[in-house]
Amino acid sequence: PWGGEDKELTAHFRACGCLRKTDATLVRGDARVAGAEKGLFAVTRTFASRSVTAVAFSGKGAYPLRGAAKDLITGKMYYGSVSAEEPKTVIFEER
Repeated sequence: PWGGEDKELTAHFRACGCLRKTDATLVRGDARVAGAEKGLFAVTRTFASRSVTAVAFSGKGAYPLRGAAKDLITGKMYYGSVSAEEPKTVIFEER
């Protein structure tokens, strides 16, 4: 029912939407499916020499990395894999 939304989750997806509207790679980049398996869906967008990946998790899961990655919403650094303990989307740039 309306009025009982998870405020933290709503704020997270609002931030994802704002980033989608303002980041040149997310606005103009070519898109390709980077991963699709049980529990996650990943899309990488590339523009000029920059790539940004968005991984949507439907629950607990992990997406492998080639090295390190920085979450463009929270600034959190990931090493080895990007993971989530709950449904959410992580938008990152590998370093």
